Amino acid sequence: MMTKKSRITSISSCLRSLLFATVLALLAFGAIHPSPAVAQSARKQVLFINSYHPGYKFSDDITRALSETFAEQGNIDLRIEYLDTKRVDNAQYLDQVKKLYQTKYKDARLDLILSSDDAALNFLFKNADSLFPDVPVVFVGANFFDNSRLAGYERFTGVSEEADISGTLDVALSIHPNVRKVVVVNDTTTTGKIVHEILEDVIPQYPQITFELLEDVTIQEVQSRTGSLTSDTLVLLTIFSRDKAGTFFEYDQYTTLVAQSSAVPVYGTWDFSLGYGIVGGKLTSGYTEGQRAAKMAIRILNGESPRTIPVEKQTQSQYMFDYNTLEKWNINISRLPEGSLVIDRPISFYEQNTGLIWTIIIGFVLMLFVIAFLLVNNNQRRIAQEQLVLSNKELQDTQISLEQRVADRTKALATSSDVSRRLSTILDKPTLAREVVEQVQSAFNYYHAHIYFFDDDNENLVMAGGTGEAGAAMLASGHRIPRGRGLVGRAAETNAPVLVADVSQSIGWLPNPLLPETLSEAAVPISMGNKVLGVLDVQHNVVNGLDENDIALLQSLSGQVAISLQNAISFEQSRSKAELEALVNVIGQKIQRTASMEEALQTAIREVGLALGATSVRASIGLDTNPADQANQN
Repeated sequence: MMTKKSRITSISSCLRSLLFATVLALLAFGAIHPSPAVAQSARKQVLFINSYHPGYKFSDDITRALSETFAEQGNIDLRIEYLDTKRVDNAQYLDQVKKLYQTKYKDARLDLILSSDDAALNFLFKNADSLFPDVPVVFVGANFFDNSRLAGYERFTGVSEEADISGTLDVALSIHPNVRKVVVVNDTTTTGKIVHEILEDVIPQYPQITFELLEDVTIQEVQSRTGSLTSDTLVLLTIFSRDKAGTFFEYDQYTTLVAQSSAVPVYGTWDFSLGYGIVGGKLTSGYTEGQRAAKMAIRILNGESPRTIPVEKQTQSQYMFDYNTLEKWNINISRLPEGSLVIDRPISFYEQNTGLIWTIIIGFVLMLFVIAFLLVNNNQRRIAQEQLVLSNKELQDTQISLEQRVADRTKALATSSDVSRRLSTILDKPTLAREVVEQVQSAFNYYHAHIYFFDDDNENLVMAGGTGEAGAAMLASGHRIPRGRGLVGRAAETNAPVLVADVSQSIGWLPNPLLPETLSEAAVPISMGNKVLGVLDVQHNVVNGLDENDIALLQSLSGQVAISLQNAISFEQSRSKAELEALVNVIGQKIQRTASMEEALQTAIREVGLALGATSVRASIGLDTNPADQANQN
C-alpha cells in the first residue's frame, strides 16, 4: 500500500518526466528561447527610501535589520535611497528628488517600496502614484501614525513608531520619587511636532508633575536652562536634531550637549541616545522596528495584499540603561525594572572566571564522589563475600532445572523458526501485521500481542495489528502512541527492547482499559540497523510471565518482520514505479505524435490532468519577445 509521502514522490517524478518530454517536443519546434529576464523574475526588487542619511543611528539600525532579514530569504534585492531631510527639507529640493527618481526608476520593475520615518512617507503619499504606480508600500518609523492618513492609499501599510513616553516617565518617576517637575527637550521638526502632539495627551496623566517644554529654542538656551535645574526636577530628551537657529545636530551631538550641561538626570525615549549621557528609559529600537517592517514586507512579497494587513501599532520598547550614567547619579541597579538591559556594566569576577570556578567546583565534587565510591566499594566487597555462600546454594538449585529450561528453549526456537518461515512469504503490510500478531500469540500463548508501524512523519507509532477483540477495537480506532511514550514509545525511541516483569512496579507503564489482565509486558523494536520501522509488543497475565528468553525470541522474530516489512515496501514501490513509468511512456508517445507546439502542450496538460485526477490543469510559458533583448542574447 503506497503511503501519502511515497505517492507524492511518485507523482513528482511523473510530472518531471512529463515536463522533460514536453520541453523536448517544444525544442523540436524551435519555440523555446531561454531569457535572462525570465530567470531573473524569481528575485524580488525592493526600493527602500530613507528619510535621513547614513550615520543616523536609528535609520541605520532599520537599514541593518532590513538587510539582514532579507538576506535570510535569499531572493530579495534591496536598493536604498536617502532623502537627507535632516539637513535639507524644502519643497524645491523634494521636487528635484522626484525628477531624479522619475529618470532613475523609469524602467525599474519594483515589487515593493519601503520607507523609514515621516519625511519619506510624506514624499510617497504625494508622489507614489506618479513614480511607482500600483507598487505596494510598507512604511516604518512613522511616529504615532494616525490611520486616517491612509485614506485613498489602500496599497500602503506599515509599522507605527510608538515611542513609549509614558513608559519612560513612569520608570524615571519610580527611580526619583521626590521629583515634582519634568523639563522636556524637543525640536520643531516633523518628528518633533508629532512628539509634541503626543505630549499633549501624556502630560494630563501626571497631574502631580509640572511640565516645561523647551522646543523652539537654540541649543545654548537648552544648556543654560537644564544647567540651572534643581534636584526636584528631571529632563526628558525626545529629539533635538535642529534648533531654533537652524543648526543641525546628529543624535550623539545633541544628546551629549544636553546631558553634559544638565544639573539633573536626563532620560530618553529612543535607544540612539543611550551611551551618550542619558540615564536610559523605556526606549524604542530602530533595529526592532526594522525587523517588524521586513517581516511585513515579506508577507506582501509572498502574495498577501496590503489592504488585508493593518498598521502595527504595538509598542515594542525595552527598558535600557547606561551603567556609567547610573553610577554618576548614584542610582542603584536594584531599583531598575526586572529584565532591564544595562550597557557598559563591569564584568564580575565570576563572569570573568566562570570556567575556572566551575572547574574547581567540579573537581572538588568528583573528589568527593571518588571517596564515596571507595567507601561503598569496600562495603560491597564485604557484602559480596557474604552473598557468595548464598549464591553457591542458588547455583545448585538452578542446575536442577537447567535441563528442563534447555528443552523449553529448544522448543521455543523451533516454533520461532517456523513462524519466521511463514512470515517470509508475505508481501503485503496489513497481512504481514495481522499474521505476525496471530502467529506470535498462538505460538507462545501470550495474553495479547500487537504490532505498531511508524506514520509518515516518523513521530507516532500507529497500531497495524492486534489479537482478540481488544486488538480489533484499537485497530478500528486508529490507536497510536507518540514516540518516547510508554513502553512501546520507549522501545522505538531507544531502538532497544523494554521488559517490565511486573507492570504494577513500573512508573512508565501505560495501562490499557481494553486489556485489564495485563501483569507483565515486553516491547521489542522492529529495525533495520539504526532505522526503527515499528515495535512488536506482547503482554502476559502473569507477574514475571515474560523474561529475557522472551526478549531473545521476540528479537529474532522482529528481525524477520523487519526483513518482510522491507520486502513488502520494496515490492509496493517497484510496482508503483513500473506503473508510473508505463504511464510516462504512454503520455510521451502521445506528445511525440503531435504536429504542433500548441497540440503538444494541450496533450501534455490533458494527460497530466487525467493522471492526477484533476478537474482543471493550467500551464503558462513566459517568452521575452523584446527585439532589443533578443539582440543582446545573440
